[in-house]
Amino acid sequence: VFQFAHELGHIICGFQASNQKHLWFEETICEISSLIALRKMTLEWEIAPPSPQLYAYAPEFSKYAQKRLAIPKFQHDFTVYKWFMEKRVELEATPIDYKRNLKIAKRLLPLFEESSGIWEACTYLHLIKKRNQLTFEEYLQKWVNKCPNSQTKEAVKKIAEPFGLFLE
Repeated sequence: VFQFAHELGHIICGFQASNQKHLWFEETICEISSLIALRKMTLEWEIAPPSPQLYAYAPEFSKYAQKRLAIPKFQHDFTVYKWFMEKRVELEATPIDYKRNLKIAKRLLPLFEESSGIWEACTYLHLIKKRNQLTFEEYLQKWVNKCPNSQTKEAVKKIAEPFGLFLE
């Protein structure tokens, strides 16, 4: 479930192997996708498992999600903005670092759980051309510009705020 939801996140975001500069961000979204899938499957299987004998597996999804969320520890003064400024070069050079991506996913998870427009907005990421030539702020601004309605635009703006980016 975890891995399937992760890969589904890549499909939602329109993964393109040639676009590596901001892949760390997509990997973070995919971590969020996995965590949300585990949590939702827990709720669904507690009420209506695919078959009665699978009911007992519902808590296992939740346990796995909680185990993942317990891994990244934060210093008392941790902020997404501070983290991003310290890791910016590293993020672009090494986009796949699951422990690091999970750490930021943990902080962004509530935004994805609260806003219905975020997942729809993610489907417009693939429309951004020449991603490797953009700063992260330009990348997010172009993402806002590609979103077709106010709900998806506002969702992207909410994602940008913890990074200290306030988009138009």
